[in-house]
Amino acid sequence: ILLVHGINSDDSMWDTMETELENDGYNVFRVGDVLNQTGLIPNNGNIKSLAYQVFRALQQVETVTGVKRVDIVAHSQGGLESRYYIQKRSFFGDDVRKLIMINTPNHGSDTVLLRKSATNVITVVISIVAGLNPASGKIVKNTLQNIIDNLIGTSALQMEPHSVFLAELNANIYSAIHGSWPLQFPRYDTFPPPPPNVFYYNIEGTGWPTVVHTPVVINVPL
Repeated sequence: ILLVHGINSDDSMWDTMETELENDGYNVFRVGDVLNQTGLIPNNGNIKSLAYQVFRALQQVETVTGVKRVDIVAHSQGGLESRYYIQKRSFFGDDVRKLIMINTPNHGSDTVLLRKSATNVITVVISIVAGLNPASGKIVKNTLQNIIDNLIGTSALQMEPHSVFLAELNANIYSAIHGSWPLQFPRYDTFPPPPPNVFYYNIEGTGWPTVVHTPVVINVPL
């Protein structure tokens, strides 16, 4: 099993789960450990680029264990990185058996839009400061913008509902359900059929929103 963390996180989030899985007899690897780093770097970077790191980690796991196919357990953004790799894997290989996603925003997260709200606040602050001192206004703008960019990063833009990235990733389900670009997105817990010989599973929260997740209630037994 390869464990893939989410946005603004690292391998340490898996400490408890790794132990539990190993106690159950699974051979477990964390994506950062395999790559000799703390996790995917940068953990809020371009999801497409991070997917390549997932590919490199899979290669290492296969080399160490001798297995041909690996199961992935991914949290949040990690599920999107893994899906992107799997769905583009014709460029790489057929080495994933199952992808188990935990709170992965397959159709984006409303709360990621907080980035835009923060930007609006910055604009107001900058306008006030710049009105008093243009030089200070520029410094404040650059400082606050860097804070937001470092906190959320490129992947937040990709996880916004209706983003170009998600449209590409979910192209199959859009076509199957709507026949064209949808006016309304499907449920957050739906996703297009995986490639042949790969199984997708999605586990969603039921009531506690976090910084990048919109809660979804699933009224069917797992």
